[in-house]
Amino acid sequence: MSDHAVLGTPDEVIAALTDIVTTLPVDPLLFRPQWPTMSADEGIATIARLGHEILPALAAVEPLADLPA
Repeated sequence: MSDHAVLGTPDEVIAALTDIVTTLPVDPLLFRPQWPTMSADEGIATIARLGHEILPALAAVEPLADLPA
């Protein structure tokens, strides 16, 4: 799973996503906040964490525009 998804605490997710967007030309960055085994409440809580903790921290990150030559 770790090869295909970013999971962890907010700090771990922020660090992983920062690494991804500063080393790869990822645009747009897509989020999947709910998985089939999650309840609706878990999905809503994940969306809230994304909006309150993750996305504000990523707003200051300068993404990589292109791969280095």
